[in-house]
Amino acid sequence: RAIDLLAPSDRPLKYPNPEIDETLLRLMDPAMADRIVNWTLGKACLALARRGRTDTFDAMADTLTSLKDPAVYPYVLQALVQLAQLDPPRFHPRLADLLQPQFRHTNQSIPELLMAAWAADLRQLQPDIERIATSGPDDYESERAHSYGGHPSDVDDRFHLARQIASLWNEKDPATKARLLLAFGFHQASNLCVNPRPEQTFRMETELSRLAPTLSPDHHRQVTEFIEWLRSSQINPAYLDRDPRAAFLTRAAAILSPPPP
Repeated sequence: RAIDLLAPSDRPLKYPNPEIDETLLRLMDPAMADRIVNWTLGKACLALARRGRTDTFDAMADTLTSLKDPAVYPYVLQALVQLAQLDPPRFHPRLADLLQPQFRHTNQSIPELLMAAWAADLRQLQPDIERIATSGPDDYESERAHSYGGHPSDVDDRFHLARQIASLWNEKDPATKARLLLAFGFHQASNLCVNPRPEQTFRMETELSRLAPTLSPDHHRQVTEFIEWLRSSQINPAYLDRDPRAAFLTRAAAILSPPPP
């Protein structure tokens, strides 16, 4: 609670005091760990990332490598992705090196690893992601898509999320790519709107912004029709104003809208 007060997610530098950063760094020391699950470590790493402390990337990466608790691992990984987004040429290669072995042998959450690779735009990992992708929506998906922990084991399973990310990266047609991004964000709307994951929001808005100038008038028509189809056929009208998927579509439509004449 103290970390959230000192480095709130909406104003992480509300208190710029260097003592806060020094204390957050101290919490990465194993001697400072919580007795059972070290949630404080995860919160400290996220706070440092929110405060833009790219100088802590190496220490955080070392912490991730030595971390045994798969419940805390995603928090440290999220922080690393946020830092990598601040300086991709510097940090992407190291982050890719950290993730690649996990796609072969791990006890971590595979969806968390996949979303980290997508959020950091680590396309050098595309062969590893395609290797574990399902062949289509009707293909069998591994139970590891909904579980983690236990003893590390080989990753020889198939995952729908891997197929979706590979499709996003492989698609060249602007209108089709826009619809894929919209469908992907629609499915991930909780992490984009309700309990926002900054690294995922950043990637989604970056990809939509890159795509917007490439859309022709006909593409815009197709995208608008798809947004309206998602809104009208997939969301209960009674909950429209409270559904995170509707909030995502509104934001996405604003980013993709054509410039005024």
